[in-house]
Amino acid sequence: GQCVQFGDMARGLPGIEFRNNLLLSDGANDITFVGRDRSVLDQVRFDYNWRQVRSATPGTADAAGLIGAANDQIRDRIELLSTDPKSPDFLRPAADSPLATGGAGKDDPSLPSYVGAVPPKGVEPWDWDKTWRWKIHAGK
Repeated sequence: GQCVQFGDMARGLPGIEFRNNLLLSDGANDITFVGRDRSVLDQVRFDYNWRQVRSATPGTADAAGLIGAANDQIRDRIELLSTDPKSPDFLRPAADSPLATGGAGKDDPSLPSYVGAVPPKGVEPWDWDKTWRWKIHAGK
């Protein structure tokens, strides 16, 4: 079903980013808007998200609620080493997977070059404090 919902937000909020995420949905909506004024989404930067989602039929409620981003990767199926939460490779991309190098880090040094929370084998986990320090000091 749905992974993330955005609702009405205050206007003028700086620096809202939804980037470099791995989202796995069995439904047709993974990122949706549930508020009244969709234009608030213009202040959110969406990119480098890899999304496993079923294609929504145009004209349906699923299609109307879906938040699309031109440079997100939307797929019917995303291959991972494991989707079993008990596995040590849960949500880990293979080292030769596009997820291993398809992250925002190739264009933004404050983010990892892999997509999602779990790095490929042989890659150090990302230091998210680095991201917060970068954003605060760079004023972004």
